[in-house]
Amino acid sequence: MAVALDIIVRFVERKMSTEEFLKNLYENQQLEELLSEKPTFESYVGDNLYLYLIEKNMHNLEDLIDSLGGLKRFLKSKQVDFEENDEDLKLHSLVLSSQPNWVDLPSFYIQKLLEVAGAKKGVELKTFLKEEIKKRFRCMKGAPRWLQGASWVFIDEEPLLFIGQLDITEMRHDTSRLYVFLDEKTGAYHTVEQSM
Repeated sequence: MAVALDIIVRFVERKMSTEEFLKNLYENQQLEELLSEKPTFESYVGDNLYLYLIEKNMHNLEDLIDSLGGLKRFLKSKQVDFEENDEDLKLHSLVLSSQPNWVDLPSFYIQKLLEVAGAKKGVELKTFLKEEIKKRFRCMKGAPRWLQGASWVFIDEEPLLFIGQLDITEMRHDTSRLYVFLDEKTGAYHTVEQSM
């Protein structure tokens, strides 16, 4: 089991690539057995960390962070020492701080923007992300003022044009708004309703 633990430690410390870890995850029987043990720690991953990990898309930043978190808790439960590496968390925080409050980027779109950004890091990446979000999340007049969480409409993983919002409180029991989006490719309108 020492080899399997070493694989996990190297991945958690980010001294092993995601691709190399995934190859081991699917091909190393010892690693599968180790990660399939019932967790001895309070876990959000269920009864089988291995099954949890193979269901994740570790090329997606949020899934990668969740996977690393589960593996770190696993190592701590086994009292295995490792060096904390929070580069992925820092990247995620940078992405989140780059988006305005009227957009909540879904995981697939974060990944798309990071792929376009290439090797940019730090301030350069944050500036790039802010400009890309402003360019891609277009509003006809003003940005939506969501009553609840941001719920931008996407078609084929692309954000639609925000047309505007209507107060429909008189038609509902609560304060309510209807947000209207346009798919410029098809001319179809899409709506989101929120109440509070």
